[in-house]
Amino acid sequence: MQNPITPAEMRAVEQVTIASGSVTGLALMVRAGRQAAAGVMRHACPDLAGHAHKAVVLCGLGNTGRDGFVIARARAEHGWNVEVFAVYLPERLPPVACTF
Repeated sequence: MQNPITPAEMRAVEQVTIASGSVTGLALMVRAGRQAAAGVMRHACPDLAGHAHKAVVLCGLGNTGRDGFVIARARAEHGWNVEVFAVYLPERLPPVACTF
């Protein structure tokens, strides 16, 4: 098994990729969130994958909180009833969250 990269290494890869102009930061975030949602369904709870259920997603500040909005949208697109709770004041809601 390969060693995972560190958060600092991942940030550096993302910055180089975004700077190249081949993809936007938003596109990377959407890809990551969709893959996270798919991975959870595939590995953590495969028995839930084929049916609509209810999910509660808690989103904090920062990049992983933004990923939470993408994950919530991915589940909603699969027919799930999804509630999203931002665990900070509404005025701190990142603009990207409004696109979901």
